[in-house]
Amino acid sequence: MRPPLQDEDIRHITFNTPFEIGITMTEELFQQYGEVMQKIMQDLLMDTPAKE
Repeated sequence: MRPPLQDEDIRHITFNTPFEIGITMTEELFQQYGEVMQKIMQDLLMDTPAKE
């Protein structure tokens, strides 16, 4: 069983779009996945032209 997370182990990412999305993860997971998650969120939330 993992010990409880300490404040210094936690990283919170906030994306401001027409609404706010927050993601909380450990520093270890942020180092591993943070850049990829930011890219995915940017791609998902970017304005794309409407299909006709």
